[in-house]
Amino acid sequence: MKLPFPDDFFPEMTVSTQLSDDFHRTASRLLNQTLDDEMPVTRFHPSQQPDQWKLIGDRNGLQLYRERGFIKGNAVKVNVLGQMTGTLEGVLLALYAPTTEAFKTQRSIMHNIYLDAAVLHVIEKDPYNEDDTSFSYRFEGLKWLACAPTGKLMQKRDLCWHEQLGRTQDANGDQVGYLIMQSVRVDECPSFEKQGLTRSTAAVCYIFRPLPNNRVGVYMKGQHTVGGKSRSWSADTIMAELWLGVASALECAKAKRLSKLVSGKGMFITSTQYVIVILLPFIVCGANDRCVLKE
Repeated sequence: MKLPFPDDFFPEMTVSTQLSDDFHRTASRLLNQTLDDEMPVTRFHPSQQPDQWKLIGDRNGLQLYRERGFIKGNAVKVNVLGQMTGTLEGVLLALYAPTTEAFKTQRSIMHNIYLDAAVLHVIEKDPYNEDDTSFSYRFEGLKWLACAPTGKLMQKRDLCWHEQLGRTQDANGDQVGYLIMQSVRVDECPSFEKQGLTRSTAAVCYIFRPLPNNRVGVYMKGQHTVGGKSRSWSADTIMAELWLGVASALECAKAKRLSKLVSGKGMFITSTQYVIVILLPFIVCGANDRCVLKE
């Protein structure tokens, strides 16, 4: 079977309470470690040690570094740092994708090399609607993503991971958002070598901190094993596409709000990866990722 897979390709799956607890325990450990490293007092910036860290990507105010001395087949440490325009709520709204349909749309905006995606299992999702004032953006589940980098020597890659999204407080009591992604092995999502996919593995945690002037600080720490026989330059391309995708959060948030605004309005919409054309009436989106309907 060729990619992309049909929406019903992956079988229904269950996750035992013990396995769910294990996922949650390791995710909590990664979150706490990242929060400790993200604190401004203790935070290390890779640019301070250029002999040990290499800048491999820069997008919309976010920079991705990986440790030097890249060894094929081994996990490599990665860090994302920077600021992007928007609000914490807008970033979390963009990252909240509890269904396969929403997840595919989200990832097609976030990744230029997007190929296919699926929500394999939902462990927990916010019981409230996204428009409800009690909505907390909380999600926990299993997801899968396939990417197809351009270039004759570039191999297609996929990831299968446990994801947690939500809000928490740091050691000072300040509210921050987080996204945790840690690779898992489940029978329902085997390797797809016949489809030409090489399985990557990763364990990363993003911290999103609200800042003044409609800005959000971003800090990510983790490890990524690209897999296969990638040279360092091709591995850098794959890592940059995967871990800088959050830099497109503003576009994702706007797309969601546009979709809600035009729902039921009887308007004609055409879309590309980043462009939505709307004919009468029209919609204006501001720099604060808020969209309004103009009659």
